Amino acid sequence: MARKGQQPAQQSPPIIPLLDLNLSAFLLLNGLTPRIEMDGTRASFLFEATETFYSACKRFNSNEPVPCLDYAQALRRLRSAMHMKRGALR
Repeated sequence: MARKGQQPAQQSPPIIPLLDLNLSAFLLLNGLTPRIEMDGTRASFLFEATETFYSACKRFNSNEPVPCLDYAQALRRLRSAMHMKRGALR
């Protein structure tokens, strides 16, 4: 509870887990960096549920054009991060 004259502590936005590598790469291109969690061999990409997140998801589902090489690089970065996480768990 906040004291008189103080603002209440702001809560962080909820976390949304995604299993979709392609959507996660698009979000990465739009400046949203996921936290990656491994469950066995399955990777979950965890994003904060912000207005930017929802806006980018809407643009992804609207088939917004993106630079091909940049998108491929984002896919490689996520795959590399997944492999690093997988290797750290062994």
